[in-house]
Amino acid sequence: MQVHRPGTVDDPGAAAYGLAMSTLDPAQIAAEFGIASGVAVWALCRCARSATITTLGVWVTTAGTAPGTGVNNLGIYSEAGVRLALTADMATEFAVAGWKEGVLAASVNLVAGTNYYLHMLTHMTGDPKIGYGPNLGFSARSPINGHYSTLYIAAQATSPASFNPATATQSGAVWYAGAR
Repeated sequence: MQVHRPGTVDDPGAAAYGLAMSTLDPAQIAAEFGIASGVAVWALCRCARSATITTLGVWVTTAGTAPGTGVNNLGIYSEAGVRLALTADMATEFAVAGWKEGVLAASVNLVAGTNYYLHMLTHMTGDPKIGYGPNLGFSARSPINGHYSTLYIAAQATSPASFNPATATQSGAVWYAGAR
């Protein structure tokens, strides 16, 4: 019997979908939630073995409508909140439901035993909705040993070069994203 280890590079759930790592097992997706225009979200993943990634993806469960002003992209950040790479604008992709991937502007070498944040930012007039996992009934998840699980910051025109995980708002659910 294989045990699911969410957010790890050797995660059999992620590997089944051709991903190096993912924020959670797709079987755990319980619902969907909208990513409001200008709200940047981050979800923590742990890398169990070294790998190089070039692509990020997110499951858009309900398409967004008409790009507004600002960028629509995916990114990867260090656990300290430093941006490592972003995709190009993905307004067209976020306007259609399904698994949506974008190529990173530069590949990222993941280091074994290191945590990373997968990131999404949208600016759509109709919010795209993405799949998310179980909400444990918390308005926010407490940091564990200084590690923050899922975060967001409102009023973002672009994906910031860096952010402070300790001052970002914590979320109560994990959204589904992956890297390969």
